Amino acid sequence: MTPEEELLAEAREKYPIGTVFKSAQSGSTFTVDADSYFVQGSDIRCYVNKRKWEPFLRFNGDWSKIISSPVPQVINNYPIF
Repeated sequence: MTPEEELLAEAREKYPIGTVFKSAQSGSTFTVDADSYFVQGSDIRCYVNKRKWEPFLRFNGDWSKIISSPVPQVINNYPIF
């Protein structure tokens, strides 16, 4: 894997859809609502609010603070996020 692919994989693991986070760059609070993460230089961003915003998940080497993680529903013994 390339370094960019590794960062994207880490972002997907740390910030799955439904994660509420405080942006490392702006301090604003956002919710990950789609599986759309991308690299910008050495930073990681994602689309939120139907692609209207592109907050930083990782900025200048610092990851955004997670406010809350998604809680899966369990249906027929299968977790659904």
